[in-house]
Amino acid sequence: MEPEPEPEVEPEPEPEPEPEPEPEPEPEPEPEPEAEPDFQEGDESEGCENT
Repeated sequence: MEPEPEPEVEPEPEPEPEPEPEPEPEPEPEPEPEAEPDFQEGDESEGCENT
């Protein structure tokens, strides 16, 4: 079994250097809830805390 001859591939031209990506804008701080008590995670009650 003769090995398959490798197909002649033209050398790829050097890719142009990518321009530096713009720095990501700083993420906006989350708006603070207006006078809402701190709900525990998983508690989806709005204004009514089940005790």
